[in-house]
Amino acid sequence: MAEETKRSLYRCISEAVIDGRLPQGFSLPKEADDKNKISWADGAKDGVGMYHFGIPTMKDEDRDLMIQAVMASGEGRKEEAEAAFSDLGKKSQALYVIDPLQEFIMDNTDRIDPEKLFSVATHMLYNSTDRECVKFGLSMLELLSTDKDEDLKYAVRTIGLSDEFTLFALYVMMRWTDKDQEIFDLAQHVFGWGRIHAIERLDPVNEKIRTWLLKEGVNNNIMPAYSALTCYEKAGVEELLFRDLSEEDYPSVRDIMYGLMDEGPVQGISAVERGEDVVLRFLSFAERYATDYPDYQAVRGIRIHFENVDRKNKDLAEKADAIVDICKKILDTDKCRDAVKAATKEGIGIDLARELSVLDPKDILHLMKEDFSKHVGLVFAVVEDDSCRKETLKLFSENLPLDAMKTHPTLTAGIGADFADQRKLEFLVQALRDYPCEGEEFIETGLCSSPIRTRHLSLMTIEKWVEKLQKPISEISPKLYSVLSEISPIEPDEKLKNRMVLLLK
Repeated sequence: MAEETKRSLYRCISEAVIDGRLPQGFSLPKEADDKNKISWADGAKDGVGMYHFGIPTMKDEDRDLMIQAVMASGEGRKEEAEAAFSDLGKKSQALYVIDPLQEFIMDNTDRIDPEKLFSVATHMLYNSTDRECVKFGLSMLELLSTDKDEDLKYAVRTIGLSDEFTLFALYVMMRWTDKDQEIFDLAQHVFGWGRIHAIERLDPVNEKIRTWLLKEGVNNNIMPAYSALTCYEKAGVEELLFRDLSEEDYPSVRDIMYGLMDEGPVQGISAVERGEDVVLRFLSFAERYATDYPDYQAVRGIRIHFENVDRKNKDLAEKADAIVDICKKILDTDKCRDAVKAATKEGIGIDLARELSVLDPKDILHLMKEDFSKHVGLVFAVVEDDSCRKETLKLFSENLPLDAMKTHPTLTAGIGADFADQRKLEFLVQALRDYPCEGEEFIETGLCSSPIRTRHLSLMTIEKWVEKLQKPISEISPKLYSVLSEISPIEPDEKLKNRMVLLLK
C-alpha cells in the first residue's frame, strides 16, 4: 500500500469498519465548515444527480483540465495529477466525468503508461482526503487489471462500504471474475445510496440472490421507490403473485408494491406490464393477509395512487375505480382501525388515523412529552385539538430556549446541529398558521432568529393570519407589529424585508 497521509478517506473508512460494515450514522469528514453550504449525506449528491438531473455536457475548460490530470497520471506525476483532479472535482463531479475520462484514456493508450496510471489511481484511492479524487482513482482502476490483486480488491471492497464510493467501487467490481458474488456481498453491507446502486447492478443469478432481493431489496434508508421496480422484476414478484402467494412472502411483496406506488423519484407501477391487473391480484392477497399497520399503509398508498390516475382511458378508469373500491373496503374495517390506532401510539400512521377518525391527540402529546426531540414533528396532529393546544405550547416553552434563540438576522440556511432548536421551532410555527394570535411568543422568536428559513416560515404564519382574519397585523397582534417594525430595517434578505414592509403597511 502506498504511504498514507493523515486520516485519508480510505483510512477513515477502514478504521470505522465493524464486522464487515460501517456503523449506523457513520459519515465521512465534511469538506467545508460553511454553515450556508448544503451538507449532502454520503452518496446523496451523486445519487440525486444520477436519478434526477442526467449527465451535463462537459465544458471545454473542464475537459482541458481532465486531459491535464490524466496525462500527469500516465506519466507518473502523482502530486500534479492529484492537484489537477482535485481542481476538476471542484468544477464537475467525478460522476459526470467518468465517460469522457475513460474514452480519452482508451483513445490515448500509446501515450499513457498503464503502470504509472495504476500507481496514481491507487495512490489517490489509499491516500486522498478529497472525495472526488478517490472517485477519479476508482474510475481509472475500472480500466485496469485488478482481478488478481487481492490487496487492492480488499481496498475496493472496503471503500465501497461508504455510500459515497459504493457506485465507483461497483464499476471496478463489475470487471472481476466473481462479480455477481462481490456485488451481492457489498449490497448486503450498505444501506443508503450504496444499496440502491448495488441492487441496480445485481443480477439474480441464483435463488439466494433472488430471495434476498425479494425480502431486503427495497429496505434502504433513502426511499424504497428507488429500488421497487428493479426488485419487482429481478425477484420475480409477478410470478409469485399469479401463483398462490404465501403468507410468509406477502410482507416482502407488500413492501415492493408500496414502493411501486411512489413514482415521484423514479418510474414504478406505470412501468409494469398489466400493472392494474397486478395490483388487483395483490389486493386479493391483502384482503386475506392484512393485519398490521404496514399492510394498511400499503393499501392506502395504492388507493391514493389510483385515485389520481388519468381517467381518459375508459378501461384504465374502470380498473382504477375497482382498485380504489377494494382499497376502501380493506381500510374500512375494525381490524384496520385497531392496527392504525395502535401505530399512532408509536408516532406513525398519523395521516391514515386522521382519515379513519381514530387519532387521539392525547396519545401524540404523550409521545412528545416522553421524547420531545424525536417526536416534535408530530405537533401538527396535536395543535388541531383545542384541549391539547395550550399544553403543547407549554411543552415547547419548556424545551426551547426562546430568549437565547433571539439573535441577529443572517443569510444562513440554518443547517447543522447548531440550529437544531430553530428547526424544532419551525414545526410549531407552521402548525400555528390556522390559529391566529396563539403562540405569539414563538412567532416572535422565529422572526428574531438567525436562519433565514426560520424567519421565512414565521412570516408566512403572520401572512396567513392576516389573510384569514382580513385585518392588518397591527390589529391582530400589536406585539408582532412592533417586532416587525424593529427588525425590518436590519433584515438582510431583500425579499423578506419587502414582505415585512408590506405587512406593516
